[in-house]
Amino acid sequence: MEVIKGILALLGLGGLSLTLVWLLFAVFNLLWAILSAVLATRRGRNAWNWFFLSCFYGIFGLLFLACSRTINQGEYKESDTLSKVLWAVFLIPTTIIVTLSIIISVEKKKDEELTRKVLEDMKREEQIYPQNEDDNSYRKNMPNANENEYPW
Repeated sequence: MEVIKGILALLGLGGLSLTLVWLLFAVFNLLWAILSAVLATRRGRNAWNWFFLSCFYGIFGLLFLACSRTINQGEYKESDTLSKVLWAVFLIPTTIIVTLSIIISVEKKKDEELTRKVLEDMKREEQIYPQNEDDNSYRKNMPNANENEYPW
């Protein structure tokens, strides 16, 4: 968050809010996605497929499509392997991140519940065994305790 603010300040855009920056980012991604859909149609590829891929990849999706070759529209129709690879590159890490987020949130809830139980047990023990304010209370309870004999 602070890094983004620092970059904006270096660019002379320190007064812009992060909401506006994200909105501009989303608008440009939508623009790249529309351009990718148009280019995909001209190259014989699925426009919706490339629209959503460019939404995720931004200008890189458009560049991938622009660097790809045109698919044959004749009797033998080639498959769009590039879009399959890009979907795999997007979906595999996304699936892993979502799965890890769910696992971490479940573990965090368990940890918070355990911490709450431990704190309740500590409060209950403090009520049962009140602490003496005198640090030397252990010496008073020792029979025949002599400070000269036991200096610790």
